[in-house]
Amino acid sequence: MVVSLPSNAWRHRPAQWWFWMVMGLTLAVDLGTKFLAFRLIPLNETVQVLPGLLNFHTVLNEGAVFGLGSGLRWIFMAATVAAAVFIIQLFAQSRPRQRYLHVLLALSLGGALGNLYDRIFYEKVRDFIHIAVTISNDVPLWPWIFNIADVALVVGIGTLLVGWTFGWIELQTGGGCACGTAKGCETTDGPPKSVD
Repeated sequence: MVVSLPSNAWRHRPAQWWFWMVMGLTLAVDLGTKFLAFRLIPLNETVQVLPGLLNFHTVLNEGAVFGLGSGLRWIFMAATVAAAVFIIQLFAQSRPRQRYLHVLLALSLGGALGNLYDRIFYEKVRDFIHIAVTISNDVPLWPWIFNIADVALVVGIGTLLVGWTFGWIELQTGGGCACGTAKGCETTDGPPKSVD
């Protein structure tokens, strides 16, 4: 079977479609759940979803993920824009068939843009998800309140870092295998070659 792919994902329509679809879905779910939570639950009030496990508690957060770095709005906005550009650049230079990489990059971008939207239009980030599990003496297992964008960022960036560290994910930008492994891949450099 002879296969010829573009040299990078930016020139590959299916890769572009997959990346922007996952990013758009992540952003839509984040903004939609924030809208519903703050529409239905008054600010700083709690609704039990799964007693002892999960609550919805609406707060406005001045910091970053899980409330870190409170009061640094403009720095976070600038850093988010820079990160978004970097993520898109990584996608553009990646191989067309690195789908797992594209999904993780799209999750990270969608999460970053979701919180950036809040900082632009609300000056703070809307958080509402609270893990209600406690350890001993009512000490919360997870004290932070967060949102879907935070989850997407942690899953996307965290999995990328772990995958890159252990060699499960390769950030390829030059010649070589399209799917990040040595076997069964389409080469994109030079004339089309057989794929067995």
